[in-house]
Amino acid sequence: FFRVNSGYKGKSLVEVSGRYDGNSKFPSNQRWGFFPSVSAGWVLTQEKFMEGARNVLSFLKLRASYGQLGNDRIGNYPYQSTLSSNDPVGFVGSSSLVQALQGFSAYQMVLDDITWETTSTFDVGVDLSLFLNDRLRITADYYKKTTRDMLILVDIPSYLGYTAPYKNSGDMNTKGWDLSVAWSDHIGDDFSYSVAVNLSDYKSMMG
Repeated sequence: FFRVNSGYKGKSLVEVSGRYDGNSKFPSNQRWGFFPSVSAGWVLTQEKFMEGARNVLSFLKLRASYGQLGNDRIGNYPYQSTLSSNDPVGFVGSSSLVQALQGFSAYQMVLDDITWETTSTFDVGVDLSLFLNDRLRITADYYKKTTRDMLILVDIPSYLGYTAPYKNSGDMNTKGWDLSVAWSDHIGDDFSYSVAVNLSDYKSMMG
């Protein structure tokens, strides 16, 4: 895991990070994945060309980010075949000593090339405060999230006698936005109040 960040006079902020993860739930040649991310922000109200607007606009920040995460919550070693005991198939012995013949067999078909599910998220947003003492605060975001190589069950013919295996063959795309508006003020010296409203919407589609 690594993280590097830097800022310039409180105006611009940049951060880069990454992680290299491994998990024995996957086959030996598919166990490792690298997942990077980067984010950047620009505080416009720290720039000289915004000085004339500071009486109304006390804070304005633009930001954007992109990152990836891996999902390994896929059960226990789904690439390995599991043996299950069968019902007794016969008996041997005398009437005084009877033993059941029990067998074991693989009951699930498996694919040995499964790997990480990867989710990529892109986000752009704005944070701003208006009026004196930051009475009105607004935060808005638009994001797009894409999950690739989702592990889903694959249909197989019933006559094979196995349950369906998992395969990295699913994609999901999500687009959405979030909006938060808050107002804080006071009446006199003894009474203060704040009101906040949050709105959000998204749409997901399997690909």
